[in-house]
Amino acid sequence: MEWASLIISICALIISIINFIYDRKIKVYKIHKNKEEEHKSKCAKICGSIIKEDRGIRKLQIFNNGLAPARNIHITDIRKTKGIILTGGLVFPYDLLNPGEHVEIQFMLSESTPPDIINIKYTWDDNNKTGNTYNQSLQL
Repeated sequence: MEWASLIISICALIISIINFIYDRKIKVYKIHKNKEEEHKSKCAKICGSIIKEDRGIRKLQIFNNGLAPARNIHITDIRKTKGIILTGGLVFPYDLLNPGEHVEIQFMLSESTPPDIINIKYTWDDNNKTGNTYNQSLQL
């Protein structure tokens, strides 16, 4: 009878130790996940897309797909790209772009030498760090 109670006690102790180890792993995972979510909530993500309109007009839409506001947004000056004619004003550097918002730049393509691809470099600041950059190639 003493052996049975000793075996039951040892089994209970082993189960408690295993349970403690798994509980600790779960807590470490939750802490890591919370830090990751906190980091994402402080980051802005700037990117763009080209929209074709009537009569050869194109729009460059610049979005903030992140979870934090983007400040002090700069882009490559597309007026320097051969074959692009700006039809509206260039509003960059842009002061603030909140999550889910976008800004548009209208332009036309030159008939003589229209580019196929435009390379744009975005630079912005967010709550996580300053000087974030993203390079993107957009097909016209």
